[in-house]
Amino acid sequence: MSFQEEKLKEIADAIREKDGTTALILADDFPARIRAIPSGGGSDFAVPLAVTTDAGALITAVNGEITVSGTAGEDGTAVLILTAPGEWTVMASLDGKEKTAGVTVKDGYEVKIKLSSRLPDGYTEVEYIQSNNLCQIDTNYKVVFNKTRIVMDIEQIGEQSSSAFIFQAAASGSYQCYIGRSSDTRWFYKFGTSASVYMDLDIVDKRVIIDCDFTKSTLFIDGHNYSIYKGSQTTGIFSWFRRSPGTYSPSMLAKMYSAQIYDVGVLLFDFVPCINPGGAVGLYELVNGKFYTDAGQGTLTAGPAV
Repeated sequence: MSFQEEKLKEIADAIREKDGTTALILADDFPARIRAIPSGGGSDFAVPLAVTTDAGALITAVNGEITVSGTAGEDGTAVLILTAPGEWTVMASLDGKEKTAGVTVKDGYEVKIKLSSRLPDGYTEVEYIQSNNLCQIDTNYKVVFNKTRIVMDIEQIGEQSSSAFIFQAAASGSYQCYIGRSSDTRWFYKFGTSASVYMDLDIVDKRVIIDCDFTKSTLFIDGHNYSIYKGSQTTGIFSWFRRSPGTYSPSMLAKMYSAQIYDVGVLLFDFVPCINPGGAVGLYELVNGKFYTDAGQGTLTAGPAV
């Protein structure tokens, strides 16, 4: 290799070191490739653009007042360094023939990396889970009605033209407690054979907190407080999105963002919407470390990951 060839190779190596490319660079392309390298006082933005066309074609990329150019090598490839994000117009010309193409250069990418999570490895926390009208999530927990407080962050989806339930605790006989929507204009609460409490609330497609506190005989929904019958020490199996044991319809079309169950002020269940490692959508319960998914005939869908 002659002295001149060695110097040209050093120049080519220096260009590739700066722009991150590896392809052969023709000596005729040195000026354009050097001009395309961002200067120390300019922008640090640099994105290589590989253009494949006919060998020897002149390549020009334009973004506003910025112009970058080069020549396709013997392999028909030219690499230009784009120095700004946005819309670029790329033109190839050779022997009187010209063609253009457009390319959009993003100003960056975003990635979320959680170094710690409240869920076990493999679980993906999501903003909410959404039920259809055949869903039910069984906890198999026997709540003691007069000791229990149930809190949920939910959003009813669309109108409900008939009774639809957001939770129920069911015991033998008529000792059932549930809260739901009786029509498109009314919510209701009922315990056993006691009279129902009806609530006229306009909260369709609105995210609200529902706090049913049997220990205080109060029900709180969207800033409204109601007096309810708290029952006795009768126990009932608790389920989300379910009407009564053995029946799967109707449950409420709703998004659930979180939920908790307390026993005389002690947190027993803390539910987090998630997707388990196998892809099933449901609730992960933090206190006892257990995953719950649909036990009915419906479909739970997941909101966006958080």
